[in-house]
Amino acid sequence: MFYIFWAILNIGLLLYFLYLLYRAIVVVKREMGLLPVIILIIILNGQCSHPRESVKSNSQTSNGNSQSLYSHKIKLSPINGLIVDCATDSAGTVINKSAELTGTVVGVEWETATVLFNNRHYAATGVLKWNLLGIDIWSQFKTFEGDFTRKDLIWDHTTHSAPSSSKEVSVIKRL
Repeated sequence: MFYIFWAILNIGLLLYFLYLLYRAIVVVKREMGLLPVIILIIILNGQCSHPRESVKSNSQTSNGNSQSLYSHKIKLSPINGLIVDCATDSAGTVINKSAELTGTVVGVEWETATVLFNNRHYAATGVLKWNLLGIDIWSQFKTFEGDFTRKDLIWDHTTHSAPSSSKEVSVIKRL
């Protein structure tokens, strides 16, 4: 429930900020004219559209062909959750693992520290950052762990030799 309150608070503050900005532009236009308003809008646009920091990927990847993909959703609130994914090769070696927020994500940010996978057991640790209008208010270190079940297996990829040719044929089984 707190996630919903936090999202509504962020959206409300953003709308109030936009209202105040509109009122300021109306006052500047009335007192000084159109040219200062255009300059103000260009300056505000330049400040708000600064390039983001490099996008951090939450996945940890190794080389290899994916044979099995597990995906488990952890419900954090009615509007968002955390998805833990893990891909393994035919030998059972983990080749990709990640943890990401999903759903309506307003005012929270997940930064993955580690994702561990061992025999269908996962543990995802990271920092859940609570932002108010893009400013970090506080951070929580969180650990989510559990077991992948049969229903978490998204797909299983196996290779078979074709009887009429020496080429390999890929088969995807939906479970």
